[in-house]
Amino acid sequence: MSGAERCFVLVNDEWRRGFVRRTVGHVIKVTSPRQECVRSTHVFEIALQFDLGLASNTIEKPSIKASLFAASEAVCILPPNHGLAAKSVITPKDLAGEHFVSLSMEDQARFQIDHVFAEARVERQLSLETPYAATACAMVMEGLGVSVISPFPAEDFRGQGLLIKRFRPAIHFRTMLLQPAERPASLVAEKFISLMEQCRDELLERHNTALRELEPRGRAVSLIAV
Repeated sequence: MSGAERCFVLVNDEWRRGFVRRTVGHVIKVTSPRQECVRSTHVFEIALQFDLGLASNTIEKPSIKASLFAASEAVCILPPNHGLAAKSVITPKDLAGEHFVSLSMEDQARFQIDHVFAEARVERQLSLETPYAATACAMVMEGLGVSVISPFPAEDFRGQGLLIKRFRPAIHFRTMLLQPAERPASLVAEKFISLMEQCRDELLERHNTALRELEPRGRAVSLIAV
């Protein structure tokens, strides 16, 4: 099997579910590759066996080329019929005393989120913790609490009734596109990147449209596609 027929993709949980599945579907329709492999693993493995990857952390390693794929602002997610459902913007004080589903300590976003609540001197009931944003969404859907996460995994649950609200003060997320520095991209990898960008832009449009509907004056979170 030639390099042009294979594409091994490394992704973190933020992108692993709906987003990458949709991109894989587009790639198969356009190129009909014989094999796609999407896997979550250690980011440094990309230099050895992966064609490209998406990661939340900035990578400083000579064997890995990293460029900004997307920047976003955190959103607050609430279960259907929550008492804050009518609000378009959620602040830390709104969540005082709420059961809160936290990301794990290994996630850099956890420290940013905890810092914002500490600065506001707001106490939450930190009863649940998960390393996966998608699991946080599922827990919130079950009414187990609220959370603050990246908007990308949250959008996969909007159709199931998950409430997605703008959160202030802003907490910024960055997603890096990783590629081996000393190995040229295969044709499928190049196409995969192009289609990831297309899927990213489509998701951004849906997200911003939904938030504009909540904002009478048209204010919305901007997920920057770069």
